[in-house]
Amino acid sequence: MQLYQEAAPINRRELEVVGWRIRELFGFTTDYWLPVPHMIEHLLPTVFDGDFMFRVGEYSELGSNHGYADPDEHELVLREDVYEGLVRGQGRDRMTAVHEMSHLFLHTKPRLYRRMGKEPPLPFRDPEWQAKCLAGTTMMPERFLAGCGTIGEIVRRFGVSEQAARYRAKQIGRNLLI
Repeated sequence: MQLYQEAAPINRRELEVVGWRIRELFGFTTDYWLPVPHMIEHLLPTVFDGDFMFRVGEYSELGSNHGYADPDEHELVLREDVYEGLVRGQGRDRMTAVHEMSHLFLHTKPRLYRRMGKEPPLPFRDPEWQAKCLAGTTMMPERFLAGCGTIGEIVRRFGVSEQAARYRAKQIGRNLLI
């Protein structure tokens, strides 16, 4: 039997609302492109009343892990190459940073628990799926996607990877071409 983490259930529709509330919290309800480095370095500390730590970890420390968030300690760590890509505006690294930030909003200690089982949790209880979904809804709100005609347009407008744009378009039932 494998040990799995589970979170309180939340569905994609609810995560759409949370993603929009995060944009409201930071004041980005009219912007397509989120200034993710600014959000992490300057705005998150205000959300946690100064009880927030962001740091860049070395590859030797994190290995294949691109980053992590500790919701109980209000800490977010990004591997150095991921942080450098984030600052350069690389879509995958921007999404990774928002994914880790999503854990801070969703997964405090009372909301996560471990269980033994043969099967991983269903997506709506899987903390990784939840963070991936929340990152997508925060970066690419459904209300903004209505005006996008192609995957390439989503990539350019929101500063995400093509893979993230395709995944998000599929989530909301839009079959777009490059």
